[in-house]
Formats: sequence, C-alpha cells, structure tokens
Amino acid sequence: MADEAVEMIESEVIIFTDGSTDGNQNRGGAGVYIRDRRNGSTESLCYAAGEICSSYGAEGVALFRAIEWLCEKKPISATICTDSMSLHKALSNDDWKDAQDWLRRIKEASYELETDVTILWVPSHCGCEGNEAADRLADEGARLDQSEIPITMAIAQARIKKRRWEVTHERAAETYQGRKKPKFDVESSWPRHVRSLYARLRTGHCKELGQYKYMIETADHPFCECGEEETIEHVLCKCLILEVTRRSLFEEPVSLSHLTSEPEKCRKLLSRRFKGLTIDLHSQ
Repeated sequence: MADEAVEMIESEVIIFTDGSTDGNQNRGGAGVYIRDRRNGSTESLCYAAGEICSSYGAEGVALFRAIEWLCEKKPISATICTDSMSLHKALSNDDWKDAQDWLRRIKEASYELETDVTILWVPSHCGCEGNEAADRLADEGARLDQSEIPITMAIAQARIKKRRWEVTHERAAETYQGRKKPKFDVESSWPRHVRSLYARLRTGHCKELGQYKYMIETADHPFCECGEEETIEHVLCKCLILEVTRRSLFEEPVSLSHLTSEPEKCRKLLSRRFKGLTIDLHSQ
C-alpha cells in the first residue's frame, strides 16, 4: 500500500531517507535513495552521521543531505519520504525555538530551495521498496569514517547525563565519597543562614575559616586557637579543643565524608566553633 501511494505522487523526484545507529547511540549512518522520474534513473547515497549519534539525529542528517541534493539538481517538484514520525512532526510544527542542530540546518538549507517539496511519512520495515533501500544505505553509512562529522549539542548533553557521575576533585571526592549530593532532606529543616554557612564550610571556601581568611588576605595568619592551620578538615576531624564534643557525637573516627553522610552531627560539632551553625529551637 505504501508503494502504491508513493507511485501516485506526481513529483518529478521521489527521495527516501533513513537514519540508523547502534543500540548505544554510536556510529550513526544516513541513507538517501533517489528516484529521478525525469530520466528514469536512481541514485544511492550514504553518509556518516556521527561517532555519537541518536536515531533522530541520523534521520536529520539523511533529510539534510536530500535537501542538499535538491538544491544542486533543482527539479520542479520533489517528495521526500521519511519513516521518522518525530522528524516529520518537528517539521510540521515549525517551532522557531527548536534548536536541534540538524533540524536547524534543514530549515536553513530549505530557504535556498527552488523546488516545491513535500515531506511524506511512510511506515518503516513493511516492505516499502524505497524505504528498505534507504535503510540499507543508512547501515552502509554507519560503517564510514565518522571523524569529520560534528557531534550535536543535543546528543552530547544526553551522553553526559547518561554517564555515571564521578568526583574528580581530590578533596571533593574525600567529602562526597561517590555520593551525588548531601542529605538535603536533613539540611532542608535548618534555617537558611545555617544551610548557607554549612554549605560554604563543606567546600572549604569559607570566610569563617582561618586558612581561607589568610588566603584572601583578610587575616594575618591561618591558625586555629589550638595552633594548627584552620581548615575544615582540621576543625571537623583533628582540633583538640573540640575533641570531647567530637567523641560524644561520633563512635568512629571523623572524616570529611561525614559532612555529607552525617550532616546533623557535623553541624552540632562545628557549631561549637562557628556560632552561625547554632539552631535556636525555641525560635522555630
């Protein structure tokens, strides 16, 4: 039925486009199969679509290459057949805010067209001859060199979001211990000024710390009252002035990772040094 519907189209040129990628969104390919009714010829084109590529992106590459061909050959009329419903809808909606890279390039290239073009959706993998040919060409395109094909912003963002979160900063790794975030459900009950001060202390970039004040040149020395350099690690884990309180709160040696795993205990300990962490229960 799809083949019969295509044959009824009166365009001078019928173009089938298709895109493919492997299951991990790697090595995209684009296929373009052209039937030129002006001279009865056919043309088979395949292109790489990117080392990292979504199926939608590969479909966009194929459609873009088809429009490039039309800009060069300049037939009076043409129909581009695609089995990508999402791409077909995106073009139908013509949303000016859509910033998907290949869709934007399709729209830009279409302004140079001298051909009356219709975009037709056709079902995939149902034996439609032209669509099957474009599908085979897309698979061939996936095997081509991908090094010159730009990676779109959309697929780069998707790949970054998919990648497992890892801490690379040495002190941050020690603090977070593979956690994506601290226990904000505990901290959310604190007053805002307490949350703010605690967050600054956790980073170590806090004007209440002697070492940091010395670094930004607002203090003459970086030392704690006990005589050691006053970093967040020192105050939380080592300061002898807080040793009694530390032992009353923790049954194990304290480390920076407790700032995220045991925020309430750490707040109570640090409040002995930083009064801004004290919570007045009677005022809440």
